[in-house]
Parts: sequence; structure tokens; C-alpha cells
Amino acid sequence: MNPSTNDRHFDRGAWATLILPSALLIFAVVMLVYRFTLPTDGWFSEQPDDLDATGYVYKTNIMGAPSDLQPGDYLVGVNGFPLTDSMSMLWPVREDWQVGNTVRYAARRGDETLEFDVPLVRWNLSSYWRGQGRSVTDIIGFAGLIAFLGVALLAFWRSPANPAARALWVMAAVIFTSFVVGDLLPFTIADVVDPLSSSTQSAFIGALFTVLLPPALIRFALVFPKPSALLQKWPWLAWAPYLIGLLALVAFVRKAYIFTWGWMAAGVVIAVGILIYNAVTSHDAVSRAQLRWGWVVWSLDWPFSSCQPFPGFSSMYPIGYRAFWIYSAHSALGSWASRWGSLSCVTGCLILTSSSGAPPPTPS
Repeated sequence: MNPSTNDRHFDRGAWATLILPSALLIFAVVMLVYRFTLPTDGWFSEQPDDLDATGYVYKTNIMGAPSDLQPGDYLVGVNGFPLTDSMSMLWPVREDWQVGNTVRYAARRGDETLEFDVPLVRWNLSSYWRGQGRSVTDIIGFAGLIAFLGVALLAFWRSPANPAARALWVMAAVIFTSFVVGDLLPFTIADVVDPLSSSTQSAFIGALFTVLLPPALIRFALVFPKPSALLQKWPWLAWAPYLIGLLALVAFVRKAYIFTWGWMAAGVVIAVGILIYNAVTSHDAVSRAQLRWGWVVWSLDWPFSSCQPFPGFSSMYPIGYRAFWIYSAHSALGSWASRWGSLSCVTGCLILTSSSGAPPPTPS
């Protein structure tokens, strides 16, 4: 049986579900392009794992521009301005941060603090890709994320009135946006110097871990493969995660990062708990098969993705703020989120299958 006309109808809610995540994706792409135009020292660098530390640890000279920087150098200042928690501390450097100019870096090398001039260049896409050391596994992962987004959009487009299809599309858009913003071009000192980049990146990360990702995970769990008994009994549960997310966002702005991190962790745990509850209590054979098939694929995917960080999480630290994502916790949650992407691709296919009337596959 084909989807009914009502299932295919785009009401105001469906249009909002299409437009808002699409706007989020467009924002991510525009910001990525803008950040690639910023002058750079040409190095791949990372923020330290220590939550109390500031600065960047330099890894690889991607662009090959000559300078006295060495791998392992720990950048602590630029043009006499120290790197601190204040997002705007380095904004005065922006006037001197131009291609062809040199800036004065202060970096720790062993027990010494050295100062030297570093030239600024432009990113080159091919050099950047080669310098990042992207592997075949990375390419497969990127392709998987694109497929995940495409399946989610197709499922939503075919059944815009289906709550599970809506929730899957929103979750896919949020996850893909985080990948574009945080993984394709990790945050560097160039982002901190630029007011627009530092402000938008901080705002996005604060929103991602509060009002975007945790509510998207929970909302999907509440409606897949159909609205759960919990949601039917208490309809307000659909909006509760967003209200909690707003409180967590306030905590993020006030630098109470432990509450923000706690909400992100709680969102993952709650989503998994709801899916398990749905799989155990569902009396509908089709829904039960969909849930169990998803869990089978998830378990099979575990050995291949458990050591892979979720795209964007490993480098997604607030610009100007200190990271609240404790390394051990974000590795565990990140690997879970990576597997969630595989599960979501499967659930998107299941939504497409069920909307066309064909029975979903059942685990043997």
C-alpha cells in the first residue's frame, strides 16, 4: 500500500521541519567557506586535553610556509596578547592578521618560552586534504554521513507527516552540521582572531550541545518507529528536552559547562533508554521488528566504529570558552553517536520501506 495523500501533505509543521534544518546546513557550509578564506599560519593544531589549559599545540605544517614553528610547540600568545578564556582577547590582532603579513608568536617548547615571527598564508584545499592525512576510512566515513543525510531527507520527503521521518531528518541535519563545522576544518588560532568566526562558532557549539543534539536524539527515540506510549500519555514530553536545553544553554553562556556536559550525556542515555523501552514493550509486530533490526545492525557495527570518534567531536571545543567536553566522556559518547548514524541510516530505510507498504526485514 502506497503512502496516503495525508502522509505526503506538507503542512506548516512539515515545512518548518524542512526549512529550519536546511537553514542550519546552509549556515554550516557558508561558515566553512568563510573560514577557508581566513588567513592562516598553515599549521594543523589542536587544543590541549586539559580543561584548564589555553592555547594550541602544533602538529603538522600543512601549507609548508617557512617558519620557526616546530611540531609540539604550544602557542600561548600572539602579538603580545596572551591566549585566555576571553573570546575577544585576540580580536585586536585582526588588523595585522592579513595574508602576506607576519605575526609574533609566543610558544612554549619544553621548558622554554620562545618568540618568533610566523608568516600568514591562505588555505589551499588540495594541500589541506593531503596534509590532514585523510585515509580511505575517512572517505568512507564521509560518504556514509552523506548517505545518512540523503536517506533521512528522502524518508522525510516521502512521508512529511510521519513523526519518525521528521525526527530522523532533524537529527541527521544536526549531526551532519556538526561534522561540517567541526571536522572538515578544525578550529585554529585563525578562528579566535576573527570576531565573526569566533562568535558564530561559540554560539553554534553552545546550541549544539544544548538545544540541538540532545533534543534531536530524544525526540527521535520518542517517535521511532511510531510515537511511543510515553509520548501518547504525556504529550508535553516532546517539548521538555528543548526547555531543558534552553536552561543548559544559559548554563553554557554563564560558563557552567558541567551542567551543559551533563545534559548532553543525559540526552544520549535517555534516548537509548527510550529505544530499549520501546523494543521491550511494543505490542505491534512491525514496530518491534523495526526496533530489533536497528539494534542488530547497531551491534554488528560496534566492532568497526567503537574506536572511531564522532566526526567533529574530537575538535569541537568552544572558541574563547574552555572545553566542557571531558576527553574520556566525549570519546565514549562520540563513538556511540557514530554508531547512531549507522542505525539512523537503517531506520531511514525502514521508514521508507514501511511507508510503501512492504514489510520490514526481521532479524533471524
